Parts: sequence; C-alpha cells; structure tokens
Amino acid sequence: RTAPGRADDSGTTAAPQRAAPQAPPAPAESPAQSAPFESGRFRPDGASPDTVASQAVQDFVLAQIARHWIIDFRGARFRNIVLTGRFVLLPNGMLAAPFGKNDPWNISAMVSNYEQLRQPGAEAYRTAVETFLQAARQAQPFRLPPDGKGEVPRVLPMNFRLGDL
Repeated sequence: RTAPGRADDSGTTAAPQRAAPQAPPAPAESPAQSAPFESGRFRPDGASPDTVASQAVQDFVLAQIARHWIIDFRGARFRNIVLTGRFVLLPNGMLAAPFGKNDPWNISAMVSNYEQLRQPGAEAYRTAVETFLQAARQAQPFRLPPDGKGEVPRVLPMNFRLGDL
C-alpha cells in the first residue's frame, strides 16, 4: 500500500483515506453496555414459560459460577461490563443445551451477538462472556437452594454488572 500523499510505482499519488463518520450504536446493542449470552432455546420440553427462578436462586447459582471464573471481574478492564442472558436450570442442577457441562462447545449457539463481540475493541467483552460460560459449565451440577421448587426446570435469567459481583 502507498502511504497517503506519496507516489506509488506508477507515479500516481494516493489520496488520504478518511473514515466515514458513524452514529454511535444504540445503547442496548453496544457491547460497551451489554454482552448477551442468550441462546434461541430457553426452555427444554415440558418447562413452563412462566417458571422463572427467583432472584435468590439466581444469586445462589451466580455465586457458584463466580468461584470458577478465571478473570478479575472487578478489574478496570471488566468491571463495567454488563452480562445479560438466560439459562434453563434443570432439576438435576445442570443447564439445558447448549449450556450443559457435557454439551459440545458452540459459542455461536450460546451467544446471540458473538460476531459483534469478535470486532476490534470488543476483546474485553468477548473474554468476559467466554470465560463466564466456561465457568458456568465447570460449576455444574449446581447445588440448588431448598426452596421446594427444585423438581421443575426453571428459566434462570442473568443480568448483572461484573463489578457488582
């Protein structure tokens, strides 16, 4: 490539290249705001769509995942990242496909915006999501709190800022 303003071998001068201005992305779609790890499949067969785990169960499971997480989620690079998504928590303490401990690793099936997270500048978000999902797999089977609801699959929403853990 010829540097801007310099002549190439043919004697022509390359014009300086300027990036076109772009509107900032909408906050809900910006990886700086949120890095979803949602899958298109939230409920296994037989799960009621309104069977959502309580906040106490969500926190109980998240604490188990955090013990397996290999990043410093309170560090400056990660603390403002927000992860949002849903799992299905099965009665045996495992997560439904594609998030189960023994399911094949298929990040594109697990993360709805994985291509966006592969863009330059999104490395911290990609690292946070990938390592979170690896920790979720390693933490299985989860201990379930004795809330009397462990016999049915439950939708397990996750929405948290890493620095708040």
